[in-house]
Amino acid sequence: MRHQALKVVVVLIKNVTDQFSVADQIELSDLSHIAELGFKAIVNNRPDAEEEGQLSDAVLAEATSKLGLAYLHIPIAGMSLPDAAELIAYSRQMSELPSPVLAFCRSGNRAVRLWAAVNADKFAITDMIRDTAAVGYDIGDIEEQLQTLAVVLADSGR
Repeated sequence: MRHQALKVVVVLIKNVTDQFSVADQIELSDLSHIAELGFKAIVNNRPDAEEEGQLSDAVLAEATSKLGLAYLHIPIAGMSLPDAAELIAYSRQMSELPSPVLAFCRSGNRAVRLWAAVNADKFAITDMIRDTAAVGYDIGDIEEQLQTLAVVLADSGR
């Protein structure tokens, strides 16, 4: 009998709210399961070619479309938040997605930080810090930025 190693990959999805969840890198094989779980949209926060072998934006856009999932690519390089103008634009794009939404990046950190940033005026900052910490993400280091963004976003009339 010949033995073969099987590669079993399971994406870990962490629910931040009932309408927004984050995950680390997803694979094509995860997409049907993600759809079965009831997600309606996927947000990809990884720049193309950030890491060898990762799925490209084009591949993910095509695969999600075939499954009837909305797809949005908002590439974020590094852990710094985009500027306020970009965040306002991202906020508008994300508000048009059907929910629930699953956002991902390499580890989930950028995805959860972007969510917190574009929602800084919608939720209490302390609640966001608590809720993201409860699922394993520490965004306390951007609390001051979130406080500032809450004012900017509220004033933007997005």
